[in-house]
Amino acid sequence: MSYDFVTQWISLMQDYLSEKEPEKNGSIPTEHNYQDLADWYGELSYTWLRIRHYVQQNDAVKVYMWGIYLQSELNDVCQDFGAKKVELMKYFDCENLSLIAQKAKEAEKLIRDMIAKGGAASSMSIKVKRNS
Repeated sequence: MSYDFVTQWISLMQDYLSEKEPEKNGSIPTEHNYQDLADWYGELSYTWLRIRHYVQQNDAVKVYMWGIYLQSELNDVCQDFGAKKVELMKYFDCENLSLIAQKAKEAEKLIRDMIAKGGAASSMSIKVKRNS
């Protein structure tokens, strides 16, 4: 697989992911259910494991494939919980997979911290008003 081909695919996927972001319409009341976030994290935990595994195997195609999936999921969660957008795929480099592995690890820590803080804040859903 040529480097130019991979670069074009990265650019296409970045365009797709940025178009997928929902429009912001002012203040949006949002309910944050941290149990749902914890459940989501549980379902996605194998995705982080897969990325780490394929980085160790130096399999750029599978790292890219699972990275795109994780990026899409992270976009939704960050939007839903008002967190700063995680730019995971921005760091994909088929010749240096350790960079995206590090960013995936940072994203996983962010999610775990959100769950821990949310669970400590209340055992019930927390309503916040987010200004966009």
